[in-house]
Amino acid sequence: MVLAHLGCTVTALERVPALCALLQLAVADLGAEIEIVKAESTDWLAKVSSEKFPDVVYLDPMFSDPGRSQVKKEMQACRALAHETEDEAALLAAARLVAKDRVVVKRHPHNDPIAADVSHSVSSERVRFDVYVKTPQ
Repeated sequence: MVLAHLGCTVTALERVPALCALLQLAVADLGAEIEIVKAESTDWLAKVSSEKFPDVVYLDPMFSDPGRSQVKKEMQACRALAHETEDEAALLAAARLVAKDRVVVKRHPHNDPIAADVSHSVSSERVRFDVYVKTPQ
């Protein structure tokens, strides 16, 4: 939402139909310019045309929280619907093929990076963003 309000072109992919519908309602309600697509991310990224390659791919996979306290009931319902991402390495590889500049992956701070070649990370107590900068070829 923040990126869209800053003028960025945002396409959001969601594989769970119920969550996709909720996202579409939220975006419409807030009047944000975000395209919501019901798709498996790895498949969609493999099919996107080179003319539409994004500058940045942001991956926000559902992850389990190893902490003792439970998240709010709304997030528990989302986790039950979405499940954890099964093949994070394949998703990252697909994103890296199409991103023109970088891929940013949201991770739990206690989880290892998906790939070892993280360019840099931005961490907080509850979340870490691993950034994979694309090197010029």
